[in-house]
Amino acid sequence: MKILIVEDNADLRAIYDSLFTAAGHTVNACGNGLTAVTEAVDFHPDIVLLDIMMPEMNGYEFLTTIRNNTSMTPFIVVCSNISEQNDVAKAMAAGAHHYIRKSDVIGQKLVDTVIENYEQFKASGNVV
Repeated sequence: MKILIVEDNADLRAIYDSLFTAAGHTVNACGNGLTAVTEAVDFHPDIVLLDIMMPEMNGYEFLTTIRNNTSMTPFIVVCSNISEQNDVAKAMAAGAHHYIRKSDVIGQKLVDTVIENYEQFKASGNVV
């Protein structure tokens, strides 16, 4: 699968890249939502792993831009430590398919959770 990682923390971005690459996925990564919009259009990811708080364009703005201005429909997993119920609801309303709190899901468990949710979504007849 093709995975686009959108995370402004360079260390986390590198860790996520290594984890998904080691699991056999093709990965592209960027540090902000604005760059990620262009990358998503060029890369056509199956899955986007998206942070919320980023410079230039935050995750909510990325979601709105992707959903309203492109024909792409990647499976989008928000991965953020901002986890108040209204933040989760806002991300889901903007087009995210799943929400993960960074501090709860780390390492291989992150890869497994993202892939399992993607596969469940597809198996339920939804198209991305």
